[in-house]
Amino acid sequence: MRISFLFISIFAFSCCSFFFKNKPITPVPIELVKYNLGATTLQYAVANSKKRKLVLFIHGSPGSWETFSKYLEDPELQKEAILVSVDRHGYGGSMRGLPELAIGNHAGYIKPILDKYNLPTVVVGHSYGGPVALRLIMDYPKRITHILLLAPSIDPKLEEILWYQKVADWKLIRWILPAYLDVCNQEILPARFELQKMEHYWKYLQTPMTLIQGNNDSLVPPANADYAEKMYPDKSKLKIIRGDMNHFIPWNEYELVQEELLGILKGD
Repeated sequence: MRISFLFISIFAFSCCSFFFKNKPITPVPIELVKYNLGATTLQYAVANSKKRKLVLFIHGSPGSWETFSKYLEDPELQKEAILVSVDRHGYGGSMRGLPELAIGNHAGYIKPILDKYNLPTVVVGHSYGGPVALRLIMDYPKRITHILLLAPSIDPKLEEILWYQKVADWKLIRWILPAYLDVCNQEILPARFELQKMEHYWKYLQTPMTLIQGNNDSLVPPANADYAEKMYPDKSKLKIIRGDMNHFIPWNEYELVQEELLGILKGD
């Protein structure tokens, strides 16, 4: 049992993001919304308002909408936009425990939110949520006005499969692992191939991009920011912020992310 616990602990830390719960502290209530896409049921959380802008948050692997709960509760952000945070397929209220391996399908599952609100949208993606956000603007760019990437896993050459990830793919280990860790591993295993499929579409990007990357990130190599700099076609629309940060930017660098978001929403 000690060995199993140690393995699970190490594996959990290796996945790309974590989620925390925060109690609502603002007058705007957070509502959980379910929607169906064929036989698939998905969920997102929304802090609604009458604002004519949308911020759409996409969590990493593992995670849930609660990764960005503090942002949904932020009074300053609530003054500027409707705030939405999704449960990606396989997590939370979105087909929990059932992995979706294709990044393009993850983007497709989120598209109905863009269709429903039909507003100028800022998309925010952390870790594995980064390539999902990126694929969203590649496939459905019309209503997305800006993309904010936080420690994103986007360079296929930097996606390495580690020994414990291979072990975690064994049937017995999959049976032992908590569902969210199994989903995490299953979607990370084909990540290199999925990112390779996206390389052709970089040259068509026109949506302004901001990328925040920590130099002390031990989970997603900082060189992912270099990849974005190499691939993004119009450098005048690309802003990269580097610093002595680790991987957990949504929580540890809250003020920085909030400041960037407010600047984007206000057009600064």
